[in-house]
Amino acid sequence: MIHAVPENVHPLPDGPHQYGSMSEVAANMNVIVTMAYGRAGSILIQSLFDGHPNVLTLPHLGPMYSLLPASIRDLDPQIDWFINRFPTIFDTSRDTNEFAAAKFGPSGDVGFRVSSTKFKEHLMGLAIDYCTIDPNRQLSRKEFFVLVHVAYALCVRSFNITDIKYLFYHVHSYVHAEWQHMLEDFPQLYFIGMTRDPRQDWTSWKKIHALRMQRDIGDVPPICLFLSEYHYSKSSYELSNLVEKLKPDHIRIIDLEDLHVLNKNAMTHLCSWLNIEFDECLMQSTINGLEWHGNAANGKRAPAFNPNMIQDAWRSELADHDRQLICSLVPGSLRYLGYDKENPADGIGSENIIGNLKYKSNSQLFIHCTLYLSGNPIERFRNSWRKKRVSKIRAIRSLAGDVYRGARLFLELRGDGVDRKTAEIVTQQKQLLQRHLPLSLFVASHINQNPSSIPIGTDNKASCLALDR
Repeated sequence: MIHAVPENVHPLPDGPHQYGSMSEVAANMNVIVTMAYGRAGSILIQSLFDGHPNVLTLPHLGPMYSLLPASIRDLDPQIDWFINRFPTIFDTSRDTNEFAAAKFGPSGDVGFRVSSTKFKEHLMGLAIDYCTIDPNRQLSRKEFFVLVHVAYALCVRSFNITDIKYLFYHVHSYVHAEWQHMLEDFPQLYFIGMTRDPRQDWTSWKKIHALRMQRDIGDVPPICLFLSEYHYSKSSYELSNLVEKLKPDHIRIIDLEDLHVLNKNAMTHLCSWLNIEFDECLMQSTINGLEWHGNAANGKRAPAFNPNMIQDAWRSELADHDRQLICSLVPGSLRYLGYDKENPADGIGSENIIGNLKYKSNSQLFIHCTLYLSGNPIERFRNSWRKKRVSKIRAIRSLAGDVYRGARLFLELRGDGVDRKTAEIVTQQKQLLQRHLPLSLFVASHINQNPSSIPIGTDNKASCLALDR
């Protein structure tokens, strides 16, 4: 089912938008940037801010800002480029990222389409009003980015432009060019880092891999665990470098399990930190105003918050071998993010890691690389081939793309590839063991200073299962 967005909304104040007022809006607009460290709920936190009266956001994750030109003179083709470059924000049926598995609406069976024609009309109109004084002036990257958010919001919700203080931008993972340009244009930006214990993160990823590969959870290839920790090490190391570039009082770190347990108190703290009013919409998970039921590892619909989530469920769910491997590979990440309270490490135990990950067969490594990236491409190809409505050429191209991506990863890992990646991990972890993330940056530390603020009913009896939103 496709949800048609109403076209009769009139969110902006009555009357023409003069250059001065829109210029002031763009100049004073700030951004809230979020990134994930593991399957840590970055889409969840974005969805909670989706309808806040002081915030605008796009249903998108990944780099966008650095892809925009520094200045724009010819707006018409630039808007067309934007629509073609980011088609999934206009039609979820074309989505291939985390939002693709999302289920919208009360019954979890709704997608959405946003009129790109209306979007373009709104954006052109805003730009014309914005540039009333000098129609020949070029729009900057920042101005275009702000106007894109306003034009898109005009298509999906009602709001007062004078109330908007922030754009919520979901970068998801570190891209140097993104941060370079954002910090140049938004030096006062706010950053929310969503984290998760790497042991719980792998517990979740292992379920995801088993589901995608259609095999037992015990048969997930070992290279999947190694690559999961490689990316975790890289992202947490990047976080340690990023916080040095940001204003300390503009940073908040939130563990996913803490967010579920603290729920309203965590959101109230974030509002105070951002200097905006708490709104009950922050307790609802929505995308473009439609209920979102998450991207849980078990594929089941889930509410926005589970205050009874068992914390550290990996203790009972994770195999000893996996736990030991993770603790040996990423002790610096565990310490830096505060997950090593019981047995703090002072070194990296990677001596036996390589031996456990060596593949005797290149063909098996290639197959496992393909499975890691694409799940079960052969079964997916067979299913597509049987469907009459699916183009045979499209099915073949999809399979070829899966094989190509698997081959690229295989070439990267064969020979001494795993050794080289392990060396990268060791270098990153040694530096992380020497670094410290201030307790004041963690949302939980602010709430735990007032124990009476912890929500009632957090008896921790329910399993977190796979609430990885």
